Amino acid sequence: MSSYFRDTTLGASLNAITFGGGTFVVAADKGEVFASIDGVQWKPHNTGLVDDLMGIGYGNGRFVVVAWDGTIANSADGKKWTLSSNPPSTTSQLYGVGYGGGQFVAVGESGIIETSSDAIDWTAQTNYAVAFGTLRSVAWGDNEFVAVGDGGWTVRGSGSDWISSSSATVNDLYSVIFTNGGFVAVGNNGTIMVTTAAVVVPFQLSAVFLANGSLQLTLQGTPGSTYAIEVSTDLIHWNRLASLTLTSPAGQSVDSAASRIAGARFYRAKLSP
Repeated sequence: MSSYFRDTTLGASLNAITFGGGTFVVAADKGEVFASIDGVQWKPHNTGLVDDLMGIGYGNGRFVVVAWDGTIANSADGKKWTLSSNPPSTTSQLYGVGYGGGQFVAVGESGIIETSSDAIDWTAQTNYAVAFGTLRSVAWGDNEFVAVGDGGWTVRGSGSDWISSSSATVNDLYSVIFTNGGFVAVGNNGTIMVTTAAVVVPFQLSAVFLANGSLQLTLQGTPGSTYAIEVSTDLIHWNRLASLTLTSPAGQSVDSAASRIAGARFYRAKLSP
């Protein structure tokens, strides 16, 4: 069987990777990066930052790294680095950085969002509601940024215009990308969120047994939408168990027959037209 991966061990904690200008650059601990043109041979370089590098991005011919202590550095080739002269915060941890629309955006602890047009001078954005503690990743697509973080928190916008909102999950989201016309975010407990034009549309069904033997089903989805919850004993024939219209991001339905019927029971949710 052929292998799709070649193992290369660099002897360091590697936290993030990006590609630009024909070069791979990996962000590592203690201000160190590794650069490679083929993904096999890597050379270490020091950015001048002292703390662990948590995120890295590329745009407009420059690499940008953000560190645990809120400091930022940039480079044209991934080898020689310049420290940003005035990051707005050197106390809040930074976790992610992205580029799009002529702008770099860095995100991190306490919901901080910092923007820059040149990767040197940075401005903190404050005109949005901070819903949870941390934003962990940011991506550009469809003429806007989307940042994701703790508790399913999302922030979208660009420049000085940002909108804070919740999504269809309460799980922490760790990373987001833009592809095929939509954003895809992943996070805790196997969560995968797919968006269209930065509006979260997927839904998630979970279940737990109650003390009386009934099965409580919890559906996380879009408020105002109606979902059909169906049950099956063979994954072929499905019967409607309940119709659920969400008035909040989550709703419940109970299958009281779950404890009285022998054998396996399977459940699924479908968006009703």
